[in-house]
Amino acid sequence: MSDSLFALKTFLILTGVAVVLLLAPEAGAHATDDSVKTTEVEPLTIVHSGVYAENDYTIELLRLVLQRAGNQYQLQALGYWPPRGRDFAMMESKDGIDIMWGSARQDREDRFLTIRIPLFKGLIGWRIPFVHESKLNLFEDVSDLSALSNYRPGQYFSWTDTRILKHNGIDVFEANNRPRLVDMLVNHKFDYFPRAAIEIMHEYQQHQHQGVRIEPHLLIIYPTAFYYYVQKDNQALADNLKLGLETIIANGEMDALFFQHFGEILKTLAIHKRKVIRLDNPFIPPKAPFERKDLWLQPEQFTANSVE
Repeated sequence: MSDSLFALKTFLILTGVAVVLLLAPEAGAHATDDSVKTTEVEPLTIVHSGVYAENDYTIELLRLVLQRAGNQYQLQALGYWPPRGRDFAMMESKDGIDIMWGSARQDREDRFLTIRIPLFKGLIGWRIPFVHESKLNLFEDVSDLSALSNYRPGQYFSWTDTRILKHNGIDVFEANNRPRLVDMLVNHKFDYFPRAAIEIMHEYQQHQHQGVRIEPHLLIIYPTAFYYYVQKDNQALADNLKLGLETIIANGEMDALFFQHFGEILKTLAIHKRKVIRLDNPFIPPKAPFERKDLWLQPEQFTANSVE
């Protein structure tokens, strides 16, 4: 083989190798891009106060909200219940809690991002009296605030409900021992113990052996809301909660879940038969969305057999 031919073949071989080497990084880069595109992002874990409980409306609702917002988060329980107030402080200091839900209060709205959609459709402010069995018909002839003011309710001294009742001119027996309130009612320290409509059946099952009864004639209503709260700098979670809630309101899933949990209770309480006394609540923050009728239930929506 001539020297010129050998040199030409050598040049061609080296040129081909160089081209392969030059192209290899680009091919590798494309492969890397493809792998990035197909990698699924792991959902972020958010922690709520308390423990996991089966058939808990608030937990089921939150899971549904996060699912409809795109499954970007997975929910985890803290594992215990810190004292009320301490739990919000833990969230504020980023000490293990990412989301809380609770009553609408201005101090909370000042400290946290607030998703102003009432989780219980306003029913935390629907109050039905516990009475002693000897006073079952205590309110049979009571139909207005003036007549109601002749009777004394018992409440825990630090509850917002206590402040609301007092603001409306009602003399309240203020207890400093929450677990003893039912005992005090049974011992006639006060006339009645108003409880939220969605809570009273469960509490009745616990205390009926003590001689307490659910008063059949009256429904006391004052405007309240229960909201989600998140840390001030967690706008992404706040936006996802808002998106998920608006989605399940629009498609009917929130109503379906709510009445799955509380429909039979409200029917048993015969809301349609009760006289309604409305109280003013000056303590609810002014941005509560009362103009959105789809977010709240009204007693007029109840009939003998259903909620319309």
